[in-house]
Amino acid sequence: MSALIETQNLIYRYRAASENLLKEVNLAFDAGSFTVVLGANGSGKSTLLKHFNGLILPTSGSVLINSQDTANRENWLDIRQNVGLVFQNPENQIVSTIVEEDVAFALENLGVDRKEIRKRVDESLKTVGMYAYRLHPPYKLSGGQKQRVAIASILAMRPRCILFDEATSMLDPQGRKEIMAIIRTLNKQYGVTIIMITHLMEEVIGTDRIVVLDKGTVVYDDLPQEVFQHVEDIEKLGLTVPIVTKLADLLKKEGVCLSEDTLLDESQFTQAVKQYMEGKNGTFKD
Repeated sequence: MSALIETQNLIYRYRAASENLLKEVNLAFDAGSFTVVLGANGSGKSTLLKHFNGLILPTSGSVLINSQDTANRENWLDIRQNVGLVFQNPENQIVSTIVEEDVAFALENLGVDRKEIRKRVDESLKTVGMYAYRLHPPYKLSGGQKQRVAIASILAMRPRCILFDEATSMLDPQGRKEIMAIIRTLNKQYGVTIIMITHLMEEVIGTDRIVVLDKGTVVYDDLPQEVFQHVEDIEKLGLTVPIVTKLADLLKKEGVCLSEDTLLDESQFTQAVKQYMEGKNGTFKD
């Protein structure tokens, strides 16, 4: 079975640039997976994501969405219906003066039947918890509520994959928590493929996979607990690691080796340390 999204020797260079921003990137994303893309500023994260729904086309190599090449203009409508993109600033995606009209906007442009539009708009707004605000003007909403509307607008298109480009970075802690809960529900309950850029390490917990970019090159592509075994290397790339991961690494240097399962989960980490202190778990180095 082919991947939902696949890059083949993807190279990208901005016209005025002297070197490639993305350098022979080969990645595949299966349907229903949840992947986080990490990297320092300028590593190529956002540029990579924009390739996944044809907003940017490769300088060389190819990007396939459900086996359709993004370089073929005839595929663009299908690709952009299958892969939605939620930006950092929700106001960049809001185009109407009423919430439900904004969610319906793209569907109307596609000529979807009015009854179907009504059904999709209502379902999408209920999924993100914004149905009660369907007649509100977006400018009166909070940042988190605006981001929910932006997600609802994408959901109404019934995409197989949603890309999130630091979609929580402009929100307060409560807003981030609410949006992440929606993202996880979309993945686990509805089977939507999620590819997410974030700089907040707590958002990595519970995901299937981490891809780390450095200067346009994939340097890590593995399970979160495997990637975060390399704390010092990750920090050298200008990234932080979850606090639990950092604590586990510091303990390891002192001879206390805990299970890999404790690297991301606070409750498991706390329990492992407790058991170690009771003499039931953990080992010292020779």
